[in-house]
Amino acid sequence: MRSFSFLTESRVLLATILGPRLLVVDFNEPSDEESPMHRYICSFNFPNMNIWTSPLHITIRSDPAPSWTPNPQLQALFSHENNDRLFVVTLWTSDGLVVKNVVLFIPASTLLTHLSHANAVGTDDLLWEAWGPEGTRMLPSLNHSNVWVCYVYGSKFVVSRPPVQAGVYPVDVYDFHQLSFRRSFQQTVESSARTNTEFVAGGTRISNTFRKEIRTCLPYRKRTIYLNNRSEIESVMCNEDNLIFVSVSFSFLFILAPK
Repeated sequence: MRSFSFLTESRVLLATILGPRLLVVDFNEPSDEESPMHRYICSFNFPNMNIWTSPLHITIRSDPAPSWTPNPQLQALFSHENNDRLFVVTLWTSDGLVVKNVVLFIPASTLLTHLSHANAVGTDDLLWEAWGPEGTRMLPSLNHSNVWVCYVYGSKFVVSRPPVQAGVYPVDVYDFHQLSFRRSFQQTVESSARTNTEFVAGGTRISNTFRKEIRTCLPYRKRTIYLNNRSEIESVMCNEDNLIFVSVSFSFLFILAPK
């Protein structure tokens, strides 16, 4: 087990490099097994890896917790339902001397729908073809921070990119909220407005990493923000209605002399 996140208040989603795959474990169910890896109730398998590709590491992130509810007195601008929560699974692989990653975006609704069906029919292991192509989106080479890990909140994911020119840093905000996607897309079409928001409904194809070329189709919106900053933007994080930037500056050098 390399990483985990709560799917519901009693069920946990485990990410394991063996496969790789995602395992759902119910901690309310008694079991004689010492390891949760041996008592999962359902597994979501990745596509088969290429024979020359080696999986190195896998992480999973999702915020906030399933039991979280907004303070009604705060009247937050944006809120989410539990089924809209986004799970961001990052898989690092090695192809010879080249290390790269793919990032898999999974709404909670995709997992819960297939989990309910699997429980009903007694199916424990779901092949990639049964759950991945239509219910997820996989994108290559999104290099989010491994230290500042709050890059997902609700249905949104945020990542910074290298500067396009001196002091200008592009920041991409991905939103996988399906109802908002349909509403915003329709409003943009009707108004013929030109915005900095990209609507992506077609499939994304990933090759080389897996044995066969795969295609994922979950729609999303991507808005790009250009931040002017003198210091280097190391990372970007998000919460319910804000973006938080981590800036690194080497303008000052302190030298401590021994007494």
